[in-house]
Amino acid sequence: MATQCENCGKELFAGQRFCRFCGKSSGQFPEENIPTQMMPPEMDPRSSVRQADTAPHSRARTEPVYAPPPQQSYYQPSIGQPPMPPVPPYSPPKKRSTWGWIIALVSIGLFAAMFLGFLLVGRRIRDRVRTRVDPP
Repeated sequence: MATQCENCGKELFAGQRFCRFCGKSSGQFPEENIPTQMMPPEMDPRSSVRQADTAPHSRARTEPVYAPPPQQSYYQPSIGQPPMPPVPPYSPPKKRSTWGWIIALVSIGLFAAMFLGFLLVGRRIRDRVRTRVDPP
């Protein structure tokens, strides 16, 4: 059973407390308007327990937490900084071989020559076929 919202007129479904569009209360549940009732205070079983003793103790505990490091009876002087590790001399990066470039250029040249050769041979064959097909 659907009802209409009093504020915006949109449909309210059964059990819906507020309009989904305008937010106005549907008013279908009047028990919501009852003021909050304060509950009577209960006897807390923990209330009978005495409070924690926060007064300072009569004597402070001063024993150390850890043993101090033993004192050295003498001082050993340092002998200075250690020597620097040897640095290898500069060596230029290895030069690449030029054979790769030579092979690549020769391959491209051969491919271009073959391509041009096929074009020329194909043109000659096409011309011969035309002359045979078309008698004068």
